[in-house]
Amino acid sequence: MGNILTKEMIEQTNENDIVEGYVYLRYLQKAVSAKNVPYLMGEIETKEKFSIIMWSKCPQYPSLENNKLLNCLVNINGVISMYGGKKSIHLNNITEVDPKVVGVNVDDLKCLRYNKDLYSKCLLNEVNQNLSKKGIELFNNIFEPNNTNGLWTRFITEYAAKNYHDNCECGLLAHTYKCVRLLKYLFGPYKYLTNLQTTEIPNKEDIKDLLYLGVILHDIGKVFEMKEGLYVPDSFNSHRILGLNVIFDHKDEIIKNYNEHWYQALISIIVGHHNGEGESERARTLYAYIVHKIDDMEATFTGIGQILETSTLDGVEGARITWEDSILSL
Repeated sequence: MGNILTKEMIEQTNENDIVEGYVYLRYLQKAVSAKNVPYLMGEIETKEKFSIIMWSKCPQYPSLENNKLLNCLVNINGVISMYGGKKSIHLNNITEVDPKVVGVNVDDLKCLRYNKDLYSKCLLNEVNQNLSKKGIELFNNIFEPNNTNGLWTRFITEYAAKNYHDNCECGLLAHTYKCVRLLKYLFGPYKYLTNLQTTEIPNKEDIKDLLYLGVILHDIGKVFEMKEGLYVPDSFNSHRILGLNVIFDHKDEIIKNYNEHWYQALISIIVGHHNGEGESERARTLYAYIVHKIDDMEATFTGIGQILETSTLDGVEGARITWEDSILSL
């Protein structure tokens, strides 16, 4: 077993302490400071996430400046820096190593907040309990849960974000599941949506399908925008636009089983669930606005939890959370 730099070791350090050991590197890439000074920035995982920086004055910087290191085991040596109650590591040296050679299981270092099989099962249960027969059929045709090459396989492993909420493996799955649970509250205890119907969608069951599928699909574009939590080269079109391709592929089925308005309303959810970032991406329907509020609320709640979990400020220790128990017990 190699010399692993554990999160406990980092948590026990003070500013300017030297740390060294094996960690999982998420990424290390070039950036430019406000004063136009180049440097390398990135993130490591050792059961928790920590930011890393290598300044251009570091002797190793020239050899790494144009070579991205991604998703690999590395040995680092660096100095602890403190800012705003959070610790980062300013690197003196970083070296990629072969996990098999040094006897380190990378999964033991990754920040794995969620159990993929458990969350997959829970989300599929919600689908089967809350969607109509045709809604379930549409879900299965889109995701193909039983096809290892289908959309479901990418969906249940991808990150929900690079830096904010659920920025971890299976984060997209977990974020979606938590959004579904919040929607369920609007149909359940609060009953705000139980009797919702409109002129264009008079069938209450169809509206329920629209909202549930809208919540499940609202971030589906992230499987095309990101890979293992990092933006792919051609991701300049946001996940809200990229997600439309999934809907377009099933246009005929959707219109046949629902209607044109239902199809356009689903598109409005995908495009408008952030309710902003340009007039064209505003929430233009009630359905899009509902999903926007659920998405924003869930991301905020999880973001708060992650801040509490990683903060080193006094008095926060008691606020650390157990992800599985807290979320699956909703």
